[in-house]
Amino acid sequence: MKPSIDWLEYQRLELIIPPSTPRSKKQLSWQRLIAACDAFLQALVRPTEPRIWHTRDGVGNVWWSAYDPATNRIIQNVSEEQIRVWLEQRYQ
Repeated sequence: MKPSIDWLEYQRLELIIPPSTPRSKKQLSWQRLIAACDAFLQALVRPTEPRIWHTRDGVGNVWWSAYDPATNRIIQNVSEEQIRVWLEQRYQ
């Protein structure tokens, strides 16, 4: 005689995934609220410091670029002096 096991134990042993149950409107509203809170927090912790990088062209010249997330401004392929002026203007 086979030992009796309940349905949940059988599912666990056979790795049967039960069909998903439809979500209630309350669950969906709660998930939307959580998603909105997450988006709000991400906006608060978004970096505000400018990101600066440099590249070299084929003859070895260095060109500077920067992005300022606070103002959404970008400057590309300029000299070191120009990037310094751009950064100083950020704080005026």
